[in-house]
Amino acid sequence: MSKREDSKYLRNAELAKYLNVTKMTLWRWQRDRALRFPQPSVIHGISYTDVEQIDQWMKARVVDRARSKVA
Repeated sequence: MSKREDSKYLRNAELAKYLNVTKMTLWRWQRDRALRFPQPSVIHGISYTDVEQIDQWMKARVVDRARSKVA
């Protein structure tokens, strides 16, 4: 079973790898309100992000871009 299948939440380093971006890019996305990037849950100072929310966010961005190209 892969890491993606047995874990619903990822820490920032794992999430950056999952999204194929740097940790700095992830940090910026989390602070950019215009992106509406899913915010992590913080437990004992450690951030955990729901992978399902990330997947939904990415799908919504693809749809938004496709609509803007058609318009």
